[in-house]
Amino acid sequence: MKSIVLTILYIVLALCAMAQRPMNENQKKALEAQKAGGETLARFKSELLYKLKGKEESVYSDVAQCFYYLGMEATFDSIQNVIVKKFPHGVLARNRYLNTYIYSEMNPEKQEVLFKKWMKRFPPEKLGESIVYDYARSSVAGTYARNGNWQKAKEYIDRIVTKGWLGEPCSVVAGALSKCGDMEHALMFYKLAVDNCEQLQKEGDKASFAIAMRGYPSYLSNYATACYEAGLHSEALATMEKMPPHRRDKSYALLMAEAGRPLESFLCLADMIKAGQADEEVNHKIEELYIQLNGSEKGCDTYIGRLRKARADQRNEEIIKSMISRSAPDFTLPDAEGKVVKLADLRGKVVVLDFWATWCGPCKRSFPAMQKTVEKYRDDPNVVFLFIHTWEKENNATEEAVKYLKDNDYSFRLLMDLKDPKTKANEVVKSYGVTGIPSKFVIDPQGQIRFHVTGAAGSDDEIVAELSQMIEMAREKKN
Repeated sequence: MKSIVLTILYIVLALCAMAQRPMNENQKKALEAQKAGGETLARFKSELLYKLKGKEESVYSDVAQCFYYLGMEATFDSIQNVIVKKFPHGVLARNRYLNTYIYSEMNPEKQEVLFKKWMKRFPPEKLGESIVYDYARSSVAGTYARNGNWQKAKEYIDRIVTKGWLGEPCSVVAGALSKCGDMEHALMFYKLAVDNCEQLQKEGDKASFAIAMRGYPSYLSNYATACYEAGLHSEALATMEKMPPHRRDKSYALLMAEAGRPLESFLCLADMIKAGQADEEVNHKIEELYIQLNGSEKGCDTYIGRLRKARADQRNEEIIKSMISRSAPDFTLPDAEGKVVKLADLRGKVVVLDFWATWCGPCKRSFPAMQKTVEKYRDDPNVVFLFIHTWEKENNATEEAVKYLKDNDYSFRLLMDLKDPKTKANEVVKSYGVTGIPSKFVIDPQGQIRFHVTGAAGSDDEIVAELSQMIEMAREKKN
């Protein structure tokens, strides 16, 4: 049974109101001016600066966003600083205070004091009851939960205004309480997330229900997993029955077998093998059910062998179709010891890049499989793995990354793609066009990207088999 995966939902707020509104005409013009270049671009910049004389924060925010779209991040930052000084009780000042003080305070009582001061200084009655206030309420709820105080967590959960979003903070609170050993109240909050979605549907609140439904499958999964681990198997199975078939994991099959539904369980396990999601427990259980349903083990190995071959054939077809060919952007990055690694120096070898971060759950879930793959190619000098930490949220990102790998016995070559002090961008991950992590690239000996995989899906053995096939296909490419 896989462990509950919690999503860190405290969205990092943009530091100005521009992030809360759709692109306006001025911003569209910024892109057009940038494309035109020359005098058109110069004139557009001049017109933008002229607008910085108004009395509306929204005008300043629009101008800031235009400069951001033009790639002038230093100017963008300067205008933001002007906004905070000129509108000390405005939207940007509100968001900065939230990010700087409330989110960073880990003591629940102190955080609550800061929250109350913030609410008094930036009242929603003045600025509008946006979801930003719910982010703050949920942050306080989560901090109390991490300290084992479910009553105070519930107090702040009850203050959430955006009902379509309620499931997210409920899930975070439940996960925190679970880590504290309070499964009774963790179950309560997990169930609240599920019940809220179903109640919104009954009430016919289409807008809120549409928002809630984005997380509904995850809420069901979290609640079902918690019930399963708490021994509430009937409730776990009933919850899983509500989930989309593709979201059900092996626990669903095991619970069906336990509930006296061996054929359904058997078919579910067979589908898992064909989907590349089987592990040792799945393989053992399907053999057990085969014997139960057929009266003997005769033909079992042949049947399961066919399932595995079907998956191997499908995987091969998918990998062939996913092959691409584009030049890998060169880069120079320091490793954890400060030694410089230049991609161009690795020409002639297959290079596997894995962009990750210590805060990224899916990244870390893929690491046992990545370790197996690294070990598989350990003695092959023509295959190189580079694990590039990026999008850091901590000031001591290098230290944290090194510690995480060491604590978990991962023998990875670690590179650090830290934010550039001037551009404030992680330049390498940006040059590769990455929009989500984990993001893996397989580069052939000629420096061409042949495969790009985002996310982490499938069993460890499936990930190893898939990546190994990509490596071998990249190795064979001559142009």
